[in-house]
Amino acid sequence: MKIDAESAALGRKIHGGSPAEGGEVGHDDIDVVCIVARAPCVGGELPVGFDLRALDPQCLSVRECGSSIVVGSLDVNVGANLPSEELLGTLSSGRRAYLSNVSVLDPARRQGVARALIERAMQLGAELGLETMYVHVKVSNVAAQNLYSSAGFEIESRENRSVETTLGREPRLLLRRRV
Repeated sequence: MKIDAESAALGRKIHGGSPAEGGEVGHDDIDVVCIVARAPCVGGELPVGFDLRALDPQCLSVRECGSSIVVGSLDVNVGANLPSEELLGTLSSGRRAYLSNVSVLDPARRQGVARALIERAMQLGAELGLETMYVHVKVSNVAAQNLYSSAGFEIESRENRSVETTLGREPRLLLRRRV
């Protein structure tokens, strides 16, 4: 049920517009593009290094070019800010976007999938005339911070203690990169 709810919410975000028009609440002024990384199945076999037990059957899809597995994805949210977000980017007064829901399947990690997704997001940003790309990262997620740093992102700000206490969650950093 959780997967169905998340899929429906993502569909509404990507659809855009107001809730009356089929869009997601708070995303009236946000355009969302989902970038997906797939690994091909050759002869019905998974790519070398993938552990079938680690794959969710929902990740399997069949396309005209044959079977493939979704190994990673990210969303590019184009707009001035993210709905209900406390940590907002301030560098750019022009067009900007936020990366969100960046994910890579465990067996595909440390193979360049996340980096390729980020670079494709940056290409898309350039095509859309964006000036700045932002991403939120938990302070404790050093691996993600290193990934974004190596991709050219810099720390712009950190959530303050009152936001952490009020929301009852781990603090985050806001990273930015010029497109």
